[in-house]
Amino acid sequence: TSISGSGSAARDVLKVTWDDPGGAVKRTDIQYKKTGDTDWLVPGVARINDTQYLILDVLPNTGYDVRARHVSWSNVDGAWYSTTQTTGTNTVVDFDVIGATLIN
Repeated sequence: TSISGSGSAARDVLKVTWDDPGGAVKRTDIQYKKTGDTDWLVPGVARINDTQYLILDVLPNTGYDVRARHVSWSNVDGAWYSTTQTTGTNTVVDFDVIGATLIN
């Protein structure tokens, strides 16, 4: 599977998914980095009711670490959940980083 950009040029995408966290969650924070790098990049924040996020502009055949956490309405940060995957060539790489509600 590939994502087509302007001019129909295909590119790699990291697709981060998680289970619906329920009403106690205000947002989901997502960060990523190339495997081996030390600095995390912040592509954005997933809004309420979002259960996926696409990270664009990643390099093909490159390892990436992705992490995500839920933040409650009372601004309590959940634990970071992370995974590592390698992109292919013009593919969507799925990251299922959170499989349960993290915040009570």
